[in-house]
Amino acid sequence: MRAESWVAAGALGVVAGAAVRATVSRYHEQLLLARRPRGPDGIVIGGHAVSLDASDTRAVLVLHGFGDTPQSVAPVAHALHIAGWTVRAPLLAGHGRSMREMATHGAADWLATARDAYAALRRSHTHVALVGQSMGGALAVQLAVEAPPPGVVLLAPYLQMPAPIWRTSHLLQLLAPVVPYWTSRTPPRSIHDPAALARARAHVATSATALAELRRVSDGARAVLPRLASPTLVLQSREDNRIAPTTAAETFARIGAATKRLEWFTGRGHVLAVDYAHDEIAARVIAWLDHPAD
Repeated sequence: MRAESWVAAGALGVVAGAAVRATVSRYHEQLLLARRPRGPDGIVIGGHAVSLDASDTRAVLVLHGFGDTPQSVAPVAHALHIAGWTVRAPLLAGHGRSMREMATHGAADWLATARDAYAALRRSHTHVALVGQSMGGALAVQLAVEAPPPGVVLLAPYLQMPAPIWRTSHLLQLLAPVVPYWTSRTPPRSIHDPAALARARAHVATSATALAELRRVSDGARAVLPRLASPTLVLQSREDNRIAPTTAAETFARIGAATKRLEWFTGRGHVLAVDYAHDEIAARVIAWLDHPAD
């Protein structure tokens, strides 16, 4: 083939790839908008930050998971408020918006959102605890190591990316120039309760960039687990589709706190704060933060 032909073929390939990428991007943005309508501010309806004032001294920062919104931790947040705690559950950077917005933010941005909210509570309250679900648990670990709180609760903390997801993230990176977003045909059941699943505000797709940033968060938290000294409660489902029981037990063992507890649950999935018997989860959170050494 002549050089001119190679150049023409290459140019055609670039144009075709760009066309496919634009089509895939448009499809996923439209899918997300159809399933997760957004308000005038661009945030998914029902996915806004939660801010609940109660005590002038006791406060809790509650952090949601990857691709999700504060809606996924709202039952715990409201239960804590009723129990007399001031609560903040921020919407992490890039979350609850478009796919493009999610893909342009990463681990540093998510940690910055959490760190800013934590610092604000520590300036206004003398007793500030941390609660994190999934990736929010990984963020909470890093905050707790930086500035130890009196108590930490981790709901199915995402402290190690499973091998299948790790392989998928690398495959998506290869496909990213043409296929920027990806949706599973058979989504795993992170929420077993159909009613709770219908209320979910999480993204319906992901990207290679976002998965790589998720891995960065989990790796960073896992590395500092031995330095986590605050009294720590870990709540974990045996049917968690994201975290295997062996992984949960192994990461729990790495926690350096002298006071720590791992409690197991059944009949629910990864998103413990909204799944079946979420009131039980909230009660365990409150009991631990009220008396972390008991």
